[in-house]
Amino acid sequence: PAEPSPPPSTEPPAEPTATIPPLTTPVPGEAPLRVSKSASVQQAMPGESFSYTLQLVSAHSVTVEIRDYIDAQLEVTGVDTTQGSCSIGNPVVCLMQLAQGQPAEIVISVRARPDVSPGAETVSQALVQDDKSFTASSEPVVVQIIRPAPVVQQVDTQAPVVAEEEESPATRQPAPRSAADPSPTPLARGGAPDSAPAQEGEVGALPPLVPSGSGAETPTPPATQVEAGPAATPRVVATPTPTTSPVRPPTRPAQAVVPLPDTSVTGPAAGLGFMLIGFALIIHGTRRVRLREAELAVRARTFVRLQAIAGVVRQLQRTTADSVAEQDEQARRLVSALDERAGE
Repeated sequence: PAEPSPPPSTEPPAEPTATIPPLTTPVPGEAPLRVSKSASVQQAMPGESFSYTLQLVSAHSVTVEIRDYIDAQLEVTGVDTTQGSCSIGNPVVCLMQLAQGQPAEIVISVRARPDVSPGAETVSQALVQDDKSFTASSEPVVVQIIRPAPVVQQVDTQAPVVAEEEESPATRQPAPRSAADPSPTPLARGGAPDSAPAQEGEVGALPPLVPSGSGAETPTPPATQVEAGPAATPRVVATPTPTTSPVRPPTRPAQAVVPLPDTSVTGPAAGLGFMLIGFALIIHGTRRVRLREAELAVRARTFVRLQAIAGVVRQLQRTTADSVAEQDEQARRLVSALDERAGE
């Protein structure tokens, strides 16, 4: 017999389910694309080199284009980036792939032009745009051009010192003798004088020079010399040891210092200043007096006009008083007339 077929299933067919990727929750207050720019210096001299540093961060994995507008007073010398490629020009254009949350850095080397005038300011700013149409810009970076520092020449204060050579005894010159000094009496080889014997108190001749082992001639004075004379009465003449004195350079006479005339202008300038201040005070006082006189004249004219008006007012008062008195008189007459008629 045939097997019975299974009963049909009453369960509804399963519906296909779609997988939904998780949504990224943006951080509140955080831009999807950020860029910052800074300079290595705040001041630069003409011809000096420095660099700009750009840092980029994206909240998504995107392709970005960077345009850095460099000031015309600067010239770009090179660009270095951690990724992507850059072209040197003005502006500097770079293309790169940014991973989510991964920062990138660009270093732009520049140099101030030599003809830039000191005191000028250079302003540069970078603009960034990604393929999701997000844009960002950096803060303007200002670098001031300053004047080069003056070159100071170093003066050598340590001049070489030349030491004076000391005279040796062999090269010293004897001191000159004056005309009043007695001339020495030369002695012969035998000890006898060539001329008359020396008297007491006279100085004998200088001893001869004897060469020494060093080659310099030094005097060798004897202790005493015996003068040849009569055998019974020999006399001993003492010969003094020759002395030498150093030759001193001639001293230059001191020159009289002539005082320079006083060319100071402090006194006349101070007097002139006080005089100008006095003139200014006089002019100011004169103006105040004239203003006061003009005010008094205006017040006097006003007082005269008020006096005239007061006279007119008094005249009107008198006229009015006379009219009132006349009307009172007429009223009394009319009353008396009416009384008379009423009595009749």
